Amino acid sequence: FLTHPQEVAASLTRMVEAGKVRAIGVSNYAIHELNALQSFLDLPIVSTQPEFSALRTASLHDGTLDQAMARDMAVLAWSPLGGGRLAKALHPAAVMLADQGERYGVDITAAALSWIMAHPARPIPIVGSQSAARIARSIDAFKVEWTRAEWYAVLEASMGERLP
Repeated sequence: FLTHPQEVAASLTRMVEAGKVRAIGVSNYAIHELNALQSFLDLPIVSTQPEFSALRTASLHDGTLDQAMARDMAVLAWSPLGGGRLAKALHPAAVMLADQGERYGVDITAAALSWIMAHPARPIPIVGSQSAARIARSIDAFKVEWTRAEWYAVLEASMGERLP
């Protein structure tokens, strides 16, 4: 908050020009913060990294994913399993993800990743785990398909309310 975006832009530009950085991306930036930084850059911001999962859907509502689509930025979704809370399948959205995974013969992890990837911004879930087997099973996300009704049902379960 105490660094002017022009100063950040100058530092990032120097890093790109020195060959230390190939491209510029941001993490946890609000849309107005990204716009402010971009206004001082001659280079494009190519990626944004919001927290996004079936339990953390703010980026759907705050303009982050819309901005990414408008600017053709990659979306790197961090904590796609809700900090591990989805794997416990206690939340209504988690139950729905587990059921969807079961229909496709995969676990809840794959279903949760596929739910994120179904968004038109083409989010890329950042998969991190202490378990090599869980990482290997992440590829199963490509097996799961979502109708719009199924996808929105998970979102409504996450929000705890119906969409208009």
